[in-house]
Amino acid sequence: MTASQTQQIDTLLRIQTLLPQLTEKERDVALYILEHDEVIYQTITQVVKSCGASYGSVDRFCKKLGCSGFQDLKIALARDQSSRAASRAEDGEGDPLQRAARAARRDIDCTLKLLDRAAVEKAARVLVKAEFVMVAGVSSSAGTALGIDYRLTRYGIASACLIDNHMQRHRAATLTSRDAAFLLSYSGSTREILATAEIAASSGATVIGLTNYAESPLAEAADICLVTGIRTDPLTAEIASKVATEFVVTALFESVARLKRNAMDVLTTTFEATADRQL
Repeated sequence: MTASQTQQIDTLLRIQTLLPQLTEKERDVALYILEHDEVIYQTITQVVKSCGASYGSVDRFCKKLGCSGFQDLKIALARDQSSRAASRAEDGEGDPLQRAARAARRDIDCTLKLLDRAAVEKAARVLVKAEFVMVAGVSSSAGTALGIDYRLTRYGIASACLIDNHMQRHRAATLTSRDAAFLLSYSGSTREILATAEIAASSGATVIGLTNYAESPLAEAADICLVTGIRTDPLTAEIASKVATEFVVTALFESVARLKRNAMDVLTTTFEATADRQL
């Protein structure tokens, strides 16, 4: 990600994506900032005393975030705070459909800023060339995994969706360098998916990850990582809108359709296979 792209991303979103990779003390600083809007009025000494970190931890956190120091971080937070306040005020207006639509647009906008276009293209090429694609997800990611498997099948790409972790591990162990493992985890730290990724990588398969955190164990384990920008708290993460995730999947398969030479022929064949089921 370029410096200009980093500056365009909301500061709190950047902090959230960094959380899995921070040290314990740096994470204390990050969580304090996420929970206290008034930090823009505080000195570094007040922050150090409030979160029990050292000056060095605060400074290292700022550097990891891409800021030159604590003052630079406060400027970035202050700049974003006004836009977030306006957004919250807007969320309180209108009916539930309007609020849901605004949230969906924000998630897609954040995803556009985080998503690496080259990674999407690379992932599409891997899927098109793979002899077999194992798609795996658990909990709320299982439904998305099923949808990906469906699209792969419609394009004539041999695949299977597995949502039981024992089966995920068994299948991962049988993959080869000609195969791919498409693994989904919102947090990027789901133990079952990380274990599957390790086994798939050991088997020589190309691992594609789809997560909401660019800095996460799954992002590190994957050969290619696709990232969403869904903004939600941990409590509601599992039931958060999947619009941004579907946006990434749709973009990915637009590339698949372009790269696969007989895409329309296969789509026609698979359509005709179930055409008699419609009135």
